[in-house]
Amino acid sequence: GGQWYGGQFNSYDQSVTTDSSGNYAVDFTGQLDLLDYDYAYVRYTDVNGNQSAVNTLAAGSPWKTQAEEDVINNGATLKVSTFGSSNGGAISVPMFYTHSGGTAVFASRIGSLYITAPDGAIYDMGMWFFAISNATPGKWKVQVRIGGGEGNQYAMAAGTAHHTYYVMLPIVMHTN
Repeated sequence: GGQWYGGQFNSYDQSVTTDSSGNYAVDFTGQLDLLDYDYAYVRYTDVNGNQSAVNTLAAGSPWKTQAEEDVINNGATLKVSTFGSSNGGAISVPMFYTHSGGTAVFASRIGSLYITAPDGAIYDMGMWFFAISNATPGKWKVQVRIGGGEGNQYAMAAGTAHHTYYVMLPIVMHTN
């Protein structure tokens, strides 16, 4: 297990108890106290070299807040957002966003966007922010290609922007 503290990751090795079904338990009491944004990633390796891993999900995520702010600060109404944890190089579980017209706005954190449009087109360009004017209405599948190593948190958000266009008419000034 481990914990980020002041930009540094602290890792802890701990003894594991295993039952006859292969279930295991680890006790980090006194070494690792999880706070609101903390989560645990545990990788277990048995004597034969077999590995398994589990993640806990934090109560909240600053990465989710930042992805939501990216959508909102670009003139869109936030429609959906989520966060989770997975291993670097993996593609996250999908988040679905129903677009009804206008500009579709997408943002991610700790990985790049992997977006599937309603017509099956895939947008996988290594970007953490992406907006599509006059996007196809329908159900969009939004995922994150996760960066980093094992057990990284990621976040994504999507929204809709409706821009107003103004017609500028010439001003005619009369002088007497």
